[in-house]
Amino acid sequence: MTAVVVALAASLAFGVSDFLGGVTSRRVPPMTVLFVAQTFGLVLIGLAVLLFAGAPPDSGFVPYALTAGALGVVGVGALWRGLSVGVVSIVTPITAAGPVIPVLVALAEGERPAALQVAGMVCIFAGVMLVSRTPNGEGAERAAGGRRIAAGVGFGLLAAICFGSLFVFVDQAAEESVLWGALVARIAAVALVAGAVIAVRHRVVAKREEVPGLLVIGAGDMTANVLLGAATTLGLLSIAAVLISLHILVTIGLARIVLHERLTPTQRVGVVAATLGAVMLSAA
Repeated sequence: MTAVVVALAASLAFGVSDFLGGVTSRRVPPMTVLFVAQTFGLVLIGLAVLLFAGAPPDSGFVPYALTAGALGVVGVGALWRGLSVGVVSIVTPITAAGPVIPVLVALAEGERPAALQVAGMVCIFAGVMLVSRTPNGEGAERAAGGRRIAAGVGFGLLAAICFGSLFVFVDQAAEESVLWGALVARIAAVALVAGAVIAVRHRVVAKREEVPGLLVIGAGDMTANVLLGAATTLGLLSIAAVLISLHILVTIGLARIVLHERLTPTQRVGVVAATLGAVMLSAA
């Protein structure tokens, strides 16, 4: 039960930080949001390690943590970019496909998914297909054959791949120490973002009134990542992954309340299917 509670807490933190990150990226350059949030998260996890982690474990976890950090920052960057150019309630459910990756990894390692898990994966894929379609009009990009694909869908798919792979590497990195694994991962993430900032000569500048929000995003994202590592060590990787994927409910709920977003009937079916698939996976 502890693993379930931690995973659900992680989903709440991810959902709130993703929504705030995406919405803020509509006013502040996404690279600025990412750099400030990731750097503040590094400060927080550094303090947590100094206060609670003790001596560092053997270095075997480092490659996994570095890879997790890179995947995490690319995934977050893609998601926030998708949320900044597309509809939150369309882009977010696409990331529900991410848990399929750790489930497949678990299968390769000898686990056998229950019938309900298989049904959940089918629902998620069906939901992704439905929610990615949009009628001709604003917020769409023309695809091959003249069909319309919702803006931000490509970023959502990239985020799903990164997040799904992230679970696998976080699980390995957190085996020795959740906090040390999170620290090394965040160092890699900040280094990657800093390199991108330097490469494109981006000026990291934000208005004074935007700074508190950026710090909240960084704190929420860092908290979510620590809870993710804890959830994978307390319980099964596959179950933790799908429970945390329920963050889409938080993000979509905030979009409905704050942004008053509306979907077409087909897209509503897609949202329900993707959400139902995540619930079915976690219930198995």
